[in-house]
Amino acid sequence: AIGSGRGPWGAARPERDAAFGSNRWGRGLAAFSARSLPAHVRWSRLAMVWLGLVGVIVVGRLLQPAYNVTPLTAVALVAGAVFPSTILAATVPVAGLALGNLIQPGYGSLAMATIVFAACAAPVSLRSWVRSGRALHIAAGGLVGAVTFFVVTNVAYWWLSNDYPHTIE
Repeated sequence: AIGSGRGPWGAARPERDAAFGSNRWGRGLAAFSARSLPAHVRWSRLAMVWLGLVGVIVVGRLLQPAYNVTPLTAVALVAGAVFPSTILAATVPVAGLALGNLIQPGYGSLAMATIVFAACAAPVSLRSWVRSGRALHIAAGGLVGAVTFFVVTNVAYWWLSNDYPHTIE
């Protein structure tokens, strides 16, 4: 029941609640990975979450020209925390970016596209920070993901294009 630490998915498990978070409204992220659920129910919930997160990225990419902000890093952090596999979680930002690129202009080269896709999926690796549930860790994950994307893509653009001289100055 709500607020009791238990839910309709069975008894609370302290080790799982510590890993996925629990709050006074229910079980937090533990609801998506509860082992007491039948596998088909668990995977169908994960599929719905996957589709929803990819949809958020696509809509964010479509609104990017107006606001110059996208939710890629935030969605990658959430995917890393929710999905049981790092590879499955990394497919969320990659799929969202690929679908958004069907409408947006390309990157000019396959090398640049590969670097951008990898930089978008990198925040998934910070999943343990988000799973800790501490606000400082979550904020640090967002900051590290955004700065990493900025630095990696700007250095790659500098290196792969002829728009700027290839000097340190």
